[in-house]
Amino acid sequence: MPGFTPGTYGSPLLARVRDDQTITIDEWTIAPAGGMALSATVRALGRDPNNAMLPNMAALIPNAVLAANTTYNVVLRGKNSGIPFERLYSFTTGAN
Repeated sequence: MPGFTPGTYGSPLLARVRDDQTITIDEWTIAPAGGMALSATVRALGRDPNNAMLPNMAALIPNAVLAANTTYNVVLRGKNSGIPFERLYSFTTGAN
């Protein structure tokens, strides 16, 4: 990831739609349960300095490594080929 040393940013969260569709990201956040949203970078078509993202793929990359044994809440709002969608989910990191 440009501007970051490997190992200093978190594992990416990925979103993908069908190959013949296009994903647009309006909002994508990750926050520890009960906490504030973390600083993170969205990579998608038109928002990727490496031009590696296909129109049907997007990634959210936390700008720091995620804490161990922590529950994170994710909010993803966008469009799939112009049709709005929203996904809300949580996950818990492992011990390292």
